[in-house]
Amino acid sequence: MKRIFLFLTLAISALASPIRSIPSPASEDSQCSNLTAGADGTLYLTWYESVAGSSGMRALRLSKLRPDSDVWSKPTTIVATDRLMENWADFASLIVGTDGALTAQWFQRPEGEGRGYSGWYSRSEDQGRTWKKAAPLGHEFVAMTPLSG
Repeated sequence: MKRIFLFLTLAISALASPIRSIPSPASEDSQCSNLTAGADGTLYLTWYESVAGSSGMRALRLSKLRPDSDVWSKPTTIVATDRLMENWADFASLIVGTDGALTAQWFQRPEGEGRGYSGWYSRSEDQGRTWKKAAPLGHEFVAMTPLSG
């Protein structure tokens, strides 16, 4: 009985909440989007897209949606390179640390004619305006979680 009551309460709450449509900040040629929520309710959207005016250069981009807003922030670039690895299984992700810092991870191919790909990451301590120099994570898959401190 408690489960039915909880389900009905959640269903009624969902129906009472207004549904709103918010246009994506990503370009038409974007792919591999990923959505993360911060503790304060802010949504963080990452995706890959072409860098305007370049030949083959792709960028990992970020935009934020505050809980009290209907407009995504102006997109910023986390990393831009012609070596990004983009597919349905190997896409970038982002976490929000308990200190508010953002950590992004992605995959990229090696320089030159090398085969395979490896994980990379960068950290931002100013909500994504600037990013530390990217560093390699290694040749394995990556799982991230925010830790205290």
